[in-house]
Amino acid sequence: MAGTLDRVLRVRALLEDVSRMELEKRSRALMRIEQAIAQERRMRKESYAAIFHNLTVTGDDLGHERVIAEVSAEIAFLREERFKVLAQSESRHAEHAREEFLARRKERRQVNAVLDAEASGREVEKVRRTQRVLDEWFSLRRIQTKQQRQS
Repeated sequence: MAGTLDRVLRVRALLEDVSRMELEKRSRALMRIEQAIAQERRMRKESYAAIFHNLTVTGDDLGHERVIAEVSAEIAFLREERFKVLAQSESRHAEHAREEFLARRKERRQVNAVLDAEASGREVEKVRRTQRVLDEWFSLRRIQTKQQRQS
């Protein structure tokens, strides 16, 4: 039975590793999406700053620059919104991967606990056998000693 449980433990450990790698992959993807959201937010703020700057300065070319800044701000806003939707989806996937990883880790630990209990039981049985052998040896020794005294 120990060999079977050892194989089960190995399989559970491998499944846990696969789940951990999936969780790490999902977490990295979510982090990249959040970085992209922050980048789009910075670009939008920079575009708004350019728009406000162009409102305070007068000149012939500034109308064109203002339009470019407005379009850039709108594009950054739309991209940020798309990234937010993607982040929500990836967040759900990451949470699912986390739950799966925790379930796999729990399964591995349960098999490990069974193996530890089995090893502990074997050790207790070994100690009992040793004690029984010693008890029998002392009992025989005492009987032999009594017989020698009586003879």
